[in-house]
Amino acid sequence: MRILMVVRPCQGGILSHVNTLISGLVRAGHQIFVAGLPTPVNQLAEGFFYLPWSNNPWRLWSSGRMLQSLIYELSPDVVHFQGALAATLGWTIPKGRAIWVYTAHNFPSVGASGWWRQDGIIAKKMDAVIAVSRSLADVLIQKGVSKEKITVIPNGIDLDRFVPQPLRYSPDAPVLLAMGRLVPEKGFAYL
Repeated sequence: MRILMVVRPCQGGILSHVNTLISGLVRAGHQIFVAGLPTPVNQLAEGFFYLPWSNNPWRLWSSGRMLQSLIYELSPDVVHFQGALAATLGWTIPKGRAIWVYTAHNFPSVGASGWWRQDGIIAKKMDAVIAVSRSLADVLIQKGVSKEKITVIPNGIDLDRFVPQPLRYSPDAPVLLAMGRLVPEKGFAYL
């Protein structure tokens, strides 16, 4: 299968997710192409295509036209948008024959009321929506995305990259583990 990943500028969890996903898809025999800004995405992709990003609606529209040309040129079976910002480009162009998939990676920032509406509108245009958590899927449903269209797939990890180290404390001692970026929306201040 030919898959075009549309990746917004990213770091942290989304970047790790995209790299792990590309590696797994290549191992499964798929052809992967990546479109976006230069980002340290997996080098296993068969090609990288530059797409400029901007908050300016006219520039976004221009980037959407570039994406439309790329889709026509590559003729992918699937166009997979990683995050709402990437999917916004898809929203600006007509949908062709390819299956469009949108992965919703995170909740909007606090106070970003317009973002909630945008996420729901974008997701409605897609053939399938992946939410990385049940609670994120619930938010999308509240915003009008069909429950049948949403699949919950938590981010995976490549277990071969991680080798457990010996414990440096008593195995009977209580342990608290919290994983995530140290940003307010993760809620570490409440632990």
